[in-house]
Amino acid sequence: MRSAIVSFILFALILAGGIGISSMISSQKEEAPRLPSIENVTQVSYRIAQNSNLPAVVEVNGRLVARDRVELYSEVSGTYRSGGKLFKEGAFFKQGEVMFNMADQEFLMTLRAQRSSFMNQITLMLPDMKSDYPASFPTWSAYLDSIQPDQRLPELPQPASDQERYYLSAKNIMNLYYSIRSQEARLAKYQIYAPFSGKVSVASITEGTLVRAGQKLGEFFNPSSYEMEASVSLRELPYLQQGSSVDLRSEDVPGKWTGRVLRVSDVIDAQTQTVRVFIGVSGESLKEGMYLLGTANGKALTEVVAIDRGLLYDDNSVFVAIPSQEGDSTADGKFLRTGTLKKVVVEPLQFADDRVMIKGLANGSWLVDQVIPGAYEGMTVSLFQLD
Repeated sequence: MRSAIVSFILFALILAGGIGISSMISSQKEEAPRLPSIENVTQVSYRIAQNSNLPAVVEVNGRLVARDRVELYSEVSGTYRSGGKLFKEGAFFKQGEVMFNMADQEFLMTLRAQRSSFMNQITLMLPDMKSDYPASFPTWSAYLDSIQPDQRLPELPQPASDQERYYLSAKNIMNLYYSIRSQEARLAKYQIYAPFSGKVSVASITEGTLVRAGQKLGEFFNPSSYEMEASVSLRELPYLQQGSSVDLRSEDVPGKWTGRVLRVSDVIDAQTQTVRVFIGVSGESLKEGMYLLGTANGKALTEVVAIDRGLLYDDNSVFVAIPSQEGDSTADGKFLRTGTLKKVVVEPLQFADDRVMIKGLANGSWLVDQVIPGAYEGMTVSLFQLD
């Protein structure tokens, strides 16, 4: 019993000594410094706003059609013969080159017979003219000598008086003359010449085909000059004007082209509320039916700033930064300083696909030029400017 009491007392003394020594050691240790709390501040880029006069940019798109295009029809009947070059799709003809040659021998012989009859009529008239109008006899005699049955009739001599004109009409000279000139004009239609340098887009006949008057022969167009029809909304129309330059591009063919606004329609599409605008363009690699898109540089907007469309909040506001203290340059070239955000109401003047022209932003403002999720007025941010 006594040994148990002694053991308990020793255990208590050892426990108390251990606690005392632990307390003494703890009292001698320095308290670890508390780390300051670090606030997470969003880093945003900014640029100094500067108002200027900028052209309004209107997005356009459409397909190309040839500016010069004709449908060819025959005005006479005959068998088609090539004019040295077959009239086939893709064939090129220079301006004035023969595209069609139709057999005209039968018509030509008939015309020569009419010229001969005309010569005979004048020959019969000359004896009477020598006695009735002796002053005009040498003129008409020389005119008879100038007529060739296989050539176009020369111009008729002018009658010296009204009586002489009536005399010529009574002899049927005037009627025969104009009838032959009409047939000569018809003879010229047996050949069709290229109205301009271009290519055949549609060929409806082949060599040896019997062509009838009024039959369609094909289509011909100029491959170096095109028009693009684009639809522009009524909201964008005030910024566009005739003669405005248009920068065009294709998603399928490399290259860029510059066009001009040729015409602006006055008719509004009732369903889409758009107006048709016709843009002229020419250049290599362009083909009819090709789809192009681009931007038209319209009237100048005064004292505006162009920003990314995503930077416009609530359709009429942007964020600017109010700097609060000087900053430091970082290793990557960014100049950091803190600031707070302020929302400024502006007037959006003209929208494009990726940007908007705004008015009402003061020169020198620190315009936040990146989208900040959850941004609000008074928000503290860390600002940097790369340039």
